[in-house]
Amino acid sequence: MENNYDVFKYLKPEENTKISDLNYYDLEKLISLINGYNLEYRNGLFIPGNISFGVEVEYSNPQNERLYPDPDQDEDYRHGWILRKEGTVKNGGELVSPILNNHIDNWRLLKCILSDLHNRVDVIDTCGSHVHIGAHIIGENPRNLNNFLRLWSTYENIIFRFAYGEYLNGRDSIKRMAKPLRREIENYYKAVKSEYGDKFDCDKISPFDMDDFINHIQCSEYHAVSFFNVTDLSKFKMFNTIEFRLANGTINHIIWQNLINAYIHLILYAKSSDFDYDLVVKREKELKFPKFEYVYYKDLDIKMAVEFADLVFDKNIDKIYFLRQYLKNNEETDKTLTLEKAKNFTV
Repeated sequence: MENNYDVFKYLKPEENTKISDLNYYDLEKLISLINGYNLEYRNGLFIPGNISFGVEVEYSNPQNERLYPDPDQDEDYRHGWILRKEGTVKNGGELVSPILNNHIDNWRLLKCILSDLHNRVDVIDTCGSHVHIGAHIIGENPRNLNNFLRLWSTYENIIFRFAYGEYLNGRDSIKRMAKPLRREIENYYKAVKSEYGDKFDCDKISPFDMDDFINHIQCSEYHAVSFFNVTDLSKFKMFNTIEFRLANGTINHIIWQNLINAYIHLILYAKSSDFDYDLVVKREKELKFPKFEYVYYKDLDIKMAVEFADLVFDKNIDKIYFLRQYLKNNEETDKTLTLEKAKNFTV
């Protein structure tokens, strides 16, 4: 299928254009060009080689005997991937990757594994797409974790719509299995202020170790982001991961790659010396109903999405990929309980 690459004439892929500075007419033109481009799979991403990640691909109703999980034990599937029963999905299973990094062979294998599932499984509204990122990427400076929480809280509605992938809205099971985190983050900072008062600059530094942090933030492993596997924020360790649980189920390899890229860049930006703390906190304080409510996370907010892309990504190509999956042809839906497919935006 032929693709339209005009957007890359307008925004050079490896440059860093501040899209939010464009005037109304130029931004409108850019949005039109982005919507004219269908996302393609990439051989590699602009992320450091020391970043580790893994994925859990949930599915239902396998029509191939090889994809039926053993209810009693995990099985080797191929090339280090594990097949196992997934109890939250009716007649379901999941494929769990080994530890991956930004290498062309890993991207080829991810595509190959997902291709195995095409026309052989269903992806129903209880399926999710979970990405684990090595927690060591955050680093030991507590400011990095704090920045991540602020960033997530402020732009959670933008991140959710992006993570809906090929759908216009979120699956109903999000409310049980990947609940929004914004209120818990807000309550966390209230608790910090209550406990430390003026003795600690709690708007800038998290005063807790990891166990205390998890207790204070009052979130469960069934939130959009789970810290329950984190044991060390500075060293690589097995199973020491931050888990992103919010994305709808998919077997589209392009969407999977785009999810991984966005989550990693979220963390990289949170630890960056360029982190714009004042802007992020200012935007957070401006949040009002309905943006604060999960039911509205399916709605478009182009201005906020563009601002988020400018903050988090330092390459135009990553901004384009994020915005294309966020925009979904500028479509919206009134549905809140049943999934509605967007028009296709991948090759």
